[in-house]
Amino acid sequence: MMDFQGKGFAFCGYSGSGKTTLISALIARLATRLRIAYLKHDAHAFEMDYPAKDTHRVFESGARTVVINSPSKWAAIGRGIEDFREQLKHLASHELVFVEGYKESFLPKAVLLDRENRIVLDGTVERLKNVTCLIGLRPDQRSLLPNLPFFLRDQVESIEHLVLKTLGIGGVL
Repeated sequence: MMDFQGKGFAFCGYSGSGKTTLISALIARLATRLRIAYLKHDAHAFEMDYPAKDTHRVFESGARTVVINSPSKWAAIGRGIEDFREQLKHLASHELVFVEGYKESFLPKAVLLDRENRIVLDGTVERLKNVTCLIGLRPDQRSLLPNLPFFLRDQVESIEHLVLKTLGIGGVL
């Protein structure tokens, strides 16, 4: 399998900080111009499939990977823990990969603040590598990390430009 050649950008922050909403808005702006993938880290056990469906029964019987498709979409469920870089390899055919979570990854990342600024106050943000900007809810949050570019969460166009510039994706603005 080929190495990950795509361009990945992560959005990190505590639950409720607006990561999914922002990523959805960015994808809506860019999807007509770029092949975009989305990779979400879920710290909890998730269930994408549900009991009584064929795919769930087959997966529960021990299949390592289950793929389902229809004329309009497909999905895959895998078993075991796969390295983050291996997950990215599956997405190599995409020009841009938005990653939600994986705050410890090597990817450039935006840190989203919640109302309480927990990710800054608990020291998490200081341990992260490749932080490119801070995204907040209120203008007063700009002062929390004054050395980083700051955006309000609704400044989607400006955040889009930063992401594309950071990743060296030109000609799509």
